[in-house]
Amino acid sequence: MQTKQQFFSANKKTTLFLMLIFLLSCSKEVLIDLPEHKTEPVVNCMFTKDSIFMVHISKTAPVFDPFGPTVTEAIVLLYENGLFFDSLVVQDGRFYSSKTASSNCNYSIEVVMPGFEKLYAEDYLFTSPDYLYSEKTDSVMQNEEGTHISQLEISFHDNASSKNFYELVLIANYYELYHKDTASEHLIMDTVYVSRLVSFYEKNDLVIENEGLLNFEPGTLVFSDELFNGTSPILKVNFYEPAEFNGSDWIPFEYELIVKLRAISYNYYMYRKQLTKHYFYNNNDIWGGMGEPVAMFSNIENGKGIFAGFSEVRDTIINNNK
Repeated sequence: MQTKQQFFSANKKTTLFLMLIFLLSCSKEVLIDLPEHKTEPVVNCMFTKDSIFMVHISKTAPVFDPFGPTVTEAIVLLYENGLFFDSLVVQDGRFYSSKTASSNCNYSIEVVMPGFEKLYAEDYLFTSPDYLYSEKTDSVMQNEEGTHISQLEISFHDNASSKNFYELVLIANYYELYHKDTASEHLIMDTVYVSRLVSFYEKNDLVIENEGLLNFEPGTLVFSDELFNGTSPILKVNFYEPAEFNGSDWIPFEYELIVKLRAISYNYYMYRKQLTKHYFYNNNDIWGGMGEPVAMFSNIENGKGIFAGFSEVRDTIINNNK
C-alpha cells in the first residue's frame, strides 16, 4: 500500500520528468555570471537541558556544492553564566562537551579556527514549559480530497514577566504494511514500525496562523506568546492522520501521538522560521514555482550558523479515540 506521502511524491516526480522532457526539447544555453564565493566559518549547536553540547563546525560552500567541508581543527571553549565551563573535544567530526546544560543559565561559546577571526555566540536556556494537558481527536474533518484530519488540543501556562517562544513537535508512531519483492519475484506482505513527523493542515488556531508559516509546509510549529501573554491558552492544531491509499480512498492507521512542547529562545525561534522557508523553497519545482533565496538567521559573530537552546516536556497519547 502507498502512504499519502509516497503517493504525492511519485506523482510529483512523474510530472517533473515530463516537464523536463518538454524543456530539453526547446532549450537554449544561457551563461550565468555568478559572484565569487567567499568562504566563511559555520558553527551549529542546538542544546537542551540535561544533555551534553554537540557542536558541528564547517565552512560555507559554493552554490552548486551541497555541503561545506567539516572542520575538526579548532579550539572550542564553553562558558556558563560568564564563567569557563568546558573545553570541547573532537570525535567523529563533531565537538563534544563532558558537561550537561542546566535550565535558567546563559551559555556562550568561543571557537578559534585557523585563518578566521574568533567566533562567538551566546544563548539562554529557559525552563521547560508549564504543561497542563493535551488531547487528540481523530477524524474531526476531511479536506477537499477526502483525507482525514485529526486535531490536537493542548494547554500550558505562559509566564507574563517575559516574552516567550515555543515549538510544538508532533510525531506519529504506527505500523505500516508494504509489499516487498523476493528473489523469486513473488509479492509478500511485510510490516515496519514507522515514526515520523506529522503534516499540518492549513486551518489552525489563530496563534499558529499568526506566524505565517503554514503555507511553507512546516515540519514543526514555532510561535510566540504575542496573542496570549500571561494566560493559559488552549490551542487547537489540525494535522493529517497517518494513512495508506487503497486505490480509491485514504485509510487511516491506528497510531499513537508523541507531543513535544518546547520552550525555545528567540534565536531558536528566528532560526527555525527561516529554516522552514528554506526547506520549502529547496523542495519546489517548476510547477510550484521557484522562490527567492532565503537569508538564514544566525547569531554567530564573525561567522554563520546557530547556537541556541530549548527545554521540552513530552506526552504520549495512545489511541484515546479508537
